[in-house]
Amino acid sequence: MCEITDGFKLCTCGETITQGMDYWQLKRLGIANNFFDLEMGRCMNLSYDIAGHLLADKILHLLNHANPFDFDYTPIQHDVLNMTFYQKGNSIKFEFYFDNNQWHQEMTLSEHLNKKMIAFQGLIRR
Repeated sequence: MCEITDGFKLCTCGETITQGMDYWQLKRLGIANNFFDLEMGRCMNLSYDIAGHLLADKILHLLNHANPFDFDYTPIQHDVLNMTFYQKGNSIKFEFYFDNNQWHQEMTLSEHLNKKMIAFQGLIRR
C-alpha cells in the first residue's frame, strides 16, 4: 500500500481502475513503436472553478518539489501526466507536461489520445 505524504501519492499498486476512482496515467512519447502509433485529434479545453484552480496549483507544486510517485521515476522531456479526481459523483481532470526540467499545467486534455504511449498508471491515494 502507498504511504501518503505531502497530500497525495500516485500509486502503481496493481488495483483495477474503475469508474469513480481517482486515477492517473503517465504517457511517454518515446515508447511509440513507430510513427503510426501516434494519434491526432481534438483536445478538450479545460476550465475550473476556484477550487479546481487551487487543486491544480497544489498538484503542480508537489510535482515540482516532491516525489508523489510510489516508484523510482525521473521525468523526461515531453512526459504527460493525466489525473482524474472524483468529487460528489463528478470528475475533474488535469493534464500536466514536463518541459525544461519542470512540470507545467496544460489547459487542454488529450487523455483520449495516444493510449499506446501509457508508460505507467494507477490510483491516486489521498
